[in-house]
Amino acid sequence: MLVTRPEPGATQTAARLEALGHEAVVVPLSEVEPVKAPVPDVSGFDAVAVTSANALGSASPELLGAIAPLRCFAVGDRTAGAARAAGFENVRSAGGDVDDLAALIGSELSAGGHVLYITGERRRPVLEKRLSNAGFSVTPLETYRIAAVPMDAAAREKLTSGGPIDAVLVYSCFGAELLAGFLGDREDMRILCMSRQVAEGLSHSLRKSAEIASAANEDALVALLGRAP
Repeated sequence: MLVTRPEPGATQTAARLEALGHEAVVVPLSEVEPVKAPVPDVSGFDAVAVTSANALGSASPELLGAIAPLRCFAVGDRTAGAARAAGFENVRSAGGDVDDLAALIGSELSAGGHVLYITGERRRPVLEKRLSNAGFSVTPLETYRIAAVPMDAAAREKLTSGGPIDAVLVYSCFGAELLAGFLGDREDMRILCMSRQVAEGLSHSLRKSAEIASAANEDALVALLGRAP
């Protein structure tokens, strides 16, 4: 199984796959780089929204200390766990994707509320649009960026040194774009994507055979391995 997501997620995913009896080959195609974010005046915010644990892991202690008293709405259980570890006490998990997160916020906050969105530089503005259309004010605060990792001959050799790769798990649209550039038109492995939005980053030749998880979380993604291609 080829694992191309950034660290520390890559090592965590590899350990999970190996516990299930798979052999994991870790070749991160991108890395998380913290971005220095200002510490806002939190008095004007009703809640924090977060769609990636990377946003919390890259935030400064000063920023986390300022925003931790606010209610936190997380896209899924893993991100919710990261929020609690970062010091948030009032955390709610949408248990799905950004649409589920927007729906959860809409059901628990009064319209007109102001949401601080802790996020990365590279993103699709789906959550901002969903919340804005529902009558909320949204302020993005970028705490990290995802940068491509140059692939040298040694990294490419790692792919074939242990034999053929059977499958690769793809977590983000940017990761899919990098994977498409890395693999070219190879169609000799299963491409497992966390969502249809993620698959949009693949080349046409890879996208037409990509398998889509039933929900936007790692449990559903890994579950695809137990199904016949």
